[in-house]
Amino acid sequence: MWTVCQVDWAESQPDPSDDRGDIIFDRVQAAEHWKSESDREQAIRIGAMFYDDIDWKYIRAICKKEGSGAMLDKVIEGVKDARKKI
Repeated sequence: MWTVCQVDWAESQPDPSDDRGDIIFDRVQAAEHWKSESDREQAIRIGAMFYDDIDWKYIRAICKKEGSGAMLDKVIEGVKDARKKI
């Protein structure tokens, strides 16, 4: 037996900005701990493109907790420079 239900698509989808924040955090961690320049650059590009949709306080809190706060500062500086070019 099948049941049909109607779901509001927008309400059923996770907020994509949450994923972007997690991706930026992951890239900052890689840049900090593995000295990965390409991961730092990826974090900058993602941050610049989706700046207004990202919860920067959340990212700052988890980076600080994980010891990558200084790298996040470098990424944010790069994000600000990149946004000037957009």
